[in-house]
Amino acid sequence: MDWKADLTSGLSNMFTVQDERDNGTISTIRISDLIPFQGHTFQVKDDEKMMELVESIREHGVMMPAIAFYNENNQLELVAGHRRMRASELAGIDTIPTIIRDIDRDTAIIIMGETNLQARDEILPSEKAFTYREMMDALQRKRQVGRPEKNGAPGEHNFEKGRAVDAMSEKIGESRATIQRYIRLTYLVPELLQLVDEGKMAIKPAVELSYISSINQQNIYAYYQDSQIIEDGKIIDKGTLPSLSQAKELRKRDKNGELDEDSIAEILDEPKPNQKEKMVLSDDKVLDYGKGMTPLEFEKKLLKALQFYEKYKDKIRLYEDREV
Repeated sequence: MDWKADLTSGLSNMFTVQDERDNGTISTIRISDLIPFQGHTFQVKDDEKMMELVESIREHGVMMPAIAFYNENNQLELVAGHRRMRASELAGIDTIPTIIRDIDRDTAIIIMGETNLQARDEILPSEKAFTYREMMDALQRKRQVGRPEKNGAPGEHNFEKGRAVDAMSEKIGESRATIQRYIRLTYLVPELLQLVDEGKMAIKPAVELSYISSINQQNIYAYYQDSQIIEDGKIIDKGTLPSLSQAKELRKRDKNGELDEDSIAEILDEPKPNQKEKMVLSDDKVLDYGKGMTPLEFEKKLLKALQFYEKYKDKIRLYEDREV
């Protein structure tokens, strides 16, 4: 039996937004009767793109209905369409076309994740990270429905998690490894995760840091702040964050109980390969001497000239010693 094919087939309706819409009922709902999705993993900003959506809704109305369901407290809870709802409010419209689905919360989480991943052009790493984690947890819970409660065999939890990640990988078009990396970002302290969102720290070093205790993560962030130089409100030195190799060393020492503020400084004080000074010969007066030469020929000429200059200095020193 191909468990992966069986799992994917069983989850196909959960990931197909059009199927969900076809099975729902469309109503015009007052915005005041809707509550935002609990634990919504995407930000809704009043930015330039929001203003464009506001103008579009003023001119054409809401072209794509929102999706909602009646939650555990019989409240109408929004699943997808938070940006459309906000834009409608800003446009002075107090209703929104909404598909009301008869679904449970785990299915709602899956729909929320997939619709936003499909619809949004720009997604922050943190948004993707928490969305993947919520979707994976929902898939795991749905697989457990109807099963007898038991402790389970060793490793069964990780096996179920792997199944959920594989199903997500096929449906959302991300590799298993990529999904797992993003999920690890949810274990970062908020300050470090913000640096990932701002593009100041790459994902791979961040993943390594996610395995480090929260106390030492805070110490790493403190070192980053202390290493910044700000003058007149301008950042002169952007601060020091770990490279991938440094992040691995930090993780290793934390695991061995050897990481503290001093060892963090020791590791991060080491210059990274891309921070070592490089000599760049850009002055035209120097480069004129290399006209017509290949880079290798020019390099050899410079080395010979330097060797000659060192010999010349030796002769001068010898002459001066004799004069004394």
